[in-house]
Amino acid sequence: MEYIPEISIIIPIYNTSKYLQKCVSSVLEQTYSDLEVILVDDCSTDNSYEICKKMAFNDSRIILHHNNKNRGLSITRNIGMELASGSFITFVDSDDWIDIETYAKAMNYSEDYDIIGFNMMIHYRDDKTKVINRVENPLHTNKEIVKAFLLNQIDPSVCNKIFRFSLIDFNFDNNCIYEDNQFFWKLIKKSSNYYNINSPLYHYIKRKEENSLTDKQFGMEYLSFIDYANNVLKEVNVFYSEYMRESHLYYLTCLNNLLQKCCKTVNNSCIDSEILFAISILKKTTDEFLTSSILSQGEKEKTLNLGRNPQGFRPLFCHSVHTKAR
Repeated sequence: MEYIPEISIIIPIYNTSKYLQKCVSSVLEQTYSDLEVILVDDCSTDNSYEICKKMAFNDSRIILHHNNKNRGLSITRNIGMELASGSFITFVDSDDWIDIETYAKAMNYSEDYDIIGFNMMIHYRDDKTKVINRVENPLHTNKEIVKAFLLNQIDPSVCNKIFRFSLIDFNFDNNCIYEDNQFFWKLIKKSSNYYNINSPLYHYIKRKEENSLTDKQFGMEYLSFIDYANNVLKEVNVFYSEYMRESHLYYLTCLNNLLQKCCKTVNNSCIDSEILFAISILKKTTDEFLTSSILSQGEKEKTLNLGRNPQGFRPLFCHSVHTKAR
């Protein structure tokens, strides 16, 4: 009879040799051992793949796959899902690490919940840390999960959660930015309940290096996030119409994320025609959305978080709020 593990942990890898041993070891040394670890190397140019081969040789729970060319994070994760056979599935970024009891604690709730999350601790370069903790109470219905997501009470990361694999009949979209958001939105629409462990079990390393799979420069591709946000609005209108206000707040949060990315790019880069065109689309979208009467003036200003934007962008978006939102 074929062995089926309870959890499949997918670790996409690209040029993270400095962090890889600690990451994978933190998974292999879990007190919960009924798991498989799927390492997918996305054609790394450092010695990440060699490290993977050594670890796979020493532990039979490792399944190793090497992409024959660089495919990107979404496709690399999708390949990992194709290889997975567990009842639950999760992801770990190859430069992060997890607490030794992460999956033992999560599996305590696996019979009763479709999604089990746990808090994330962010480690900054100056040794400062921050714990992401949003959902404190269990969510017992699909609508409760959707509402909490729209209100930004659930972190959309796929790394600090385990998911019932039978619910996933879709892939990460390779043609979009912020792929975790889109994947998680698809998943929660099919989920019946959610439990969050109020303990920082996932450790996210905030680093500034160019070789990370999740490190992408600003460009036109970021505007695909507007398409995603529009799709969320439409689906909420059809299936969760009582949450239209919450969906509008979520839409503004998405716009604010794009705005912050624009600001960082402008501060650190020369502004070329592509960036200017992306900014013009973002401003037009913001102008149009701020004419909505569903949200109050205060909600619009607070969600757009204008005070945190660099001075060069404040006139652009303050004009939108104060002339369009009234």
